[in-house]
Amino acid sequence: RVLGMVGTFTLQAAEKHVLAEGEKLALAAFSSGHDQGVYGLVSNLGSLVVRTVFQPFEEAAFVAFSRTAADGSDEGRRLRGQLLASLLRLVGLAALLAAAFGPSYSYTAVRLLYGVKWAETEAPELLALYAGYVVALALNGVTEAFMHATANKAQLASINQWLVAFSAVSVAANALLVRSLGSSGLILAGCVAMAARVAYSVTFITRHFHGRGFQLAQGLPAPLMLAASALAAAASRASEAALLRKDNFSASAAQHVLCGALLMLVWFTCAFFCERRSFRELKQAVRPKTE
Repeated sequence: RVLGMVGTFTLQAAEKHVLAEGEKLALAAFSSGHDQGVYGLVSNLGSLVVRTVFQPFEEAAFVAFSRTAADGSDEGRRLRGQLLASLLRLVGLAALLAAAFGPSYSYTAVRLLYGVKWAETEAPELLALYAGYVVALALNGVTEAFMHATANKAQLASINQWLVAFSAVSVAANALLVRSLGSSGLILAGCVAMAARVAYSVTFITRHFHGRGFQLAQGLPAPLMLAASALAAAASRASEAALLRKDNFSASAAQHVLCGALLMLVWFTCAFFCERRSFRELKQAVRPKTE
């Protein structure tokens, strides 16, 4: 039985590897060397957020869900639903942060890190688009963590079959969109693949709860955070348009970054007061048991 579970998770890892590497193969087959270089720069920069923020968060979520997966009682279902809602709200905050500030600071980030040569390519636009892709990655990470932690052996086998289908969708979307849109098509294809996986995970979650203990609306960020993120996005866009000057980049970028820091301070203050309970529940869920 243990070997069977190991084989199941090994197959999942192999299929996820195909999903991750398929985009590179599509880019190599259908794009120029310039497009490959631009996408590599953006992907490496954007993946820093994924590796440092979302991957540890996803692993913590999997551990937390695994601890309550064996409890089939109504109380256990309620606790899983409460934890899932808190985690979705927290990962939603990270996604809102990326979507609010990413597009307005993509040019500044590329120019500061890689210089004016790369900043004058399509790299800033691709990085802004990648900020939207981060939203899909964030949602997929938490919903799949719940699915993998709570699924039984038969359900895991079905999940593997669907991952094969998602691999085919990803390859087809990559081939179609990269050929027509270049590097940006690769990011859009990733969004399509992630949306399909999130839809499947949400379907699994809905069936798991059977309408008890969890509603998807519970996982939405607070209305105040949605409003704060929208205002921050508008203000950061206005800051970029009013302050940032390519011919006087150093001084104008400092002003633009300072404005962004002040906006982030207000945003994080709102997040702290709106989601204190969610942070507390996550801390309790991942704390090692001393018994």
